[in-house]
Amino acid sequence: MEGEVRATVRTDTFISDAELYRIGEDNPGWNVERIDGGVVMSPTNTRTDLINMRIGAALLDWGDRHDYLALGSSAGLKLGNNDVLSPDGALIAQERWDAAPEELREGYSRLVPDVIVELASPSDSRSRLRDKCERWHRDGARFVIMIDPKDQTVETWGTALPGLDIDWASFARMRI
Repeated sequence: MEGEVRATVRTDTFISDAELYRIGEDNPGWNVERIDGGVVMSPTNTRTDLINMRIGAALLDWGDRHDYLALGSSAGLKLGNNDVLSPDGALIAQERWDAAPEELREGYSRLVPDVIVELASPSDSRSRLRDKCERWHRDGARFVIMIDPKDQTVETWGTALPGLDIDWASFARMRI
């Protein structure tokens, strides 16, 4: 993709959670994920973050009113195949969080959120972002939303939570 800036590091050995965490600490300003055995790093984007902050505020507000916890883009979550992904925003039922054993909530949590939001940045390949959304859905996220401000589109997987009345398209239309 034109203008795409992304780094992928493949190794002969599995990158542990501690090593992945250290790579993230050593590379401030980059979003670090473990996907299919490789470390994938994407730079953060100021304009995209301005929209993402508004998404986070909407998730936090809705979550507080409906007993859900809101997660932001710094949360690394581990899927069943050991991929570690960071959603741009997420919601998880407080009841599910409280009922989960401590080991599921520690480090890169294995507790897949109920709702995942992915916001396309200029450096994102839409096919890679769709693949990431499909991974979230396959691993148990009930509702996944992909917002693309460049194309002003919203794609979804699954079924929205009852009462989830956030206007996702308004974020796709934001011009900052």
